[in-house]
Amino acid sequence: SNSIQQLLTIADFHAFVSLQSFNDGIEMQSYLSKIIQQVKNCFVIDEESMQFELHCENLKLFNDKAIIIGLILNELISNTFKHVMPTVRVAHVTISLSFTNEQFILIYTDNGTEKIDVELLAGKGLAIKTDATFN
Repeated sequence: SNSIQQLLTIADFHAFVSLQSFNDGIEMQSYLSKIIQQVKNCFVIDEESMQFELHCENLKLFNDKAIIIGLILNELISNTFKHVMPTVRVAHVTISLSFTNEQFILIYTDNGTEKIDVELLAGKGLAIKTDATFN
């Protein structure tokens, strides 16, 4: 279930943090890779049915920012599993995290055709920008 996934993401985060120096921040490429693997394990997703491409600048974030991004990514991957996997033979997911103009930019795309309700996702400091077109 989604609640279990979120708890596993938080637990995985704390285990990951305990292995790293608190002063330097969390190395996001490794952390996001761990989240992807955790969600795949939770849903029992094999490598052939859901493929991920992760692009992450050499970013280190402090704990509060890293866990928020981790929970958002957890939710997005869960939605892809629930809504895209039943409609395609292979789900393709691309994730990009960068830092530009004092903002973190997380871009998540999959090959699903459903529209998402961005009004439900926006809030608590989260800004979501979408293209004017959907497939």
